[in-house]
Amino acid sequence: MDQYTCTADQFKSAFCYGIKQLSLHRERINALNILPVPNGNTGNNLHKTLLSSLQEMKDEKHLGNLTQQCARGALFGASGSSGIILANFLIGFSEVIGDKEIAPLDELLRAVGNGCLKAKSTMGEAADGGIFEIGTAVCDGLSSKQPESQTLAELITLIHSTAGRALESMPPKNDAGALGIFYFIDGLYRYSAAKPLERCKPELCSPSITEDISIKGVLYSVEFLLTNVTLPVEEIKKSLSDIGNPILLAYE
Repeated sequence: MDQYTCTADQFKSAFCYGIKQLSLHRERINALNILPVPNGNTGNNLHKTLLSSLQEMKDEKHLGNLTQQCARGALFGASGSSGIILANFLIGFSEVIGDKEIAPLDELLRAVGNGCLKAKSTMGEAADGGIFEIGTAVCDGLSSKQPESQTLAELITLIHSTAGRALESMPPKNDAGALGIFYFIDGLYRYSAAKPLERCKPELCSPSITEDISIKGVLYSVEFLLTNVTLPVEEIKKSLSDIGNPILLAYE
């Protein structure tokens, strides 16, 4: 692994590791539910979304092209709320990478931060939950780092450890989406550290919805896939707020 830049080949290889590590834990992720109507498919949704991204990732020589393909694949193959959040993150990530063939680490850090902002800005009022807690923790953890003094492997290790601590602080509210994102990050870490894929902790149990989670007035999430967006996103969210909340928007 190149120490101070990120190439298209490294990005795709790490992405594949992330998908494989997530796949090893899909059933564990599916076992967690946070909504009053259990769906048991968050692990499947994240896995499908990531596979859709991978199928579109053709350009292994140009990072900018590859991340745009990745984001587009996630957008059109997004499954469930967690998949839409992930797609929006990847869209925000690719916006910063732009047309760069290789990204220096400071651009990589900005891309991660922009991805988190994009994911949260496209939700309605209820933009909370485990995925966003992990995203916020990672962004906060990276904000004070000087990329010129870090290697790519060290930065990925920092993201992994930060995400792990954020996840451990969540019980008993356990969030299936957050757990899925953690295992994807765990795969990125294992690629960067040349470690094998394996089933691993945290061993989290499914929470009691009635005892551990209080959800008032929220039964469903409302999801939209928009094309040719011309109105400001805030106006779109406001106009749809009477239908339900949270509202999840995905757009290019």
